[in-house]
Amino acid sequence: MRKILTMVLALIMICGCAAAQIPGNLDNGGFVDTANGEVVLCTNDGIIKIGNDGVIKLSDDDASMLSIAGERIYYLKNKIGTDEYGDTSILDQTPMSMDLSGGDAIALGEARRVGMSTDYEEYKYDTFVGYAGFTVYADRIYYLANSGTDGTYTCNMITEDENGNETTQ
Repeated sequence: MRKILTMVLALIMICGCAAAQIPGNLDNGGFVDTANGEVVLCTNDGIIKIGNDGVIKLSDDDASMLSIAGERIYYLKNKIGTDEYGDTSILDQTPMSMDLSGGDAIALGEARRVGMSTDYEEYKYDTFVGYAGFTVYADRIYYLANSGTDGTYTCNMITEDENGNETTQ
C-alpha cells in the first residue's frame, strides 16, 4: 500500500496537475491535492502536507473532498458517529477552509446531515446528501444539496465578494 501511495504522490507532483479536479479523485472522496510542489492529503489522522520540509500535520479534522484554490485549502469536515442502525459512519459534514499552513481555519457553512432516515410506519424515506460533489473551481465552491422537498436537490455555489463576504447561490 505504501508503495502504491508513493507512486501516486510522485505522479501527481511530476504532472503538476490539480489533483482535486481529476474525476477519479473526486469520485473517490477527494483525498489529495497539490500546491506549490507540495502534496496535501487527508489521512485517518487528519490533514497533512508532504513537501520539502517533510511531513507537516495541518489539522486533526476527519476530512474529505479536499481542494486547493489560491492560497486556501477547502474540504468537508466529517463528523463521525453511530447511526440509527448502530453502524459507525459520517453523520454530518461542514465545509471548511484554512490557509496552506493549516492556520485561519473557518467554517464556510452549517453542518448538513448525511445518511438516510426511514419511517416505516408512515412509509417515509429521506436521503440527506450533506454537501455531495463538493469541489472548488475558479474560486467558486460547488455542491449538491437537499432542496427541502423529498427527492429533489439543487446545485449550490458559494462565492465571495470584494469585501470577503460569502454568499450562497
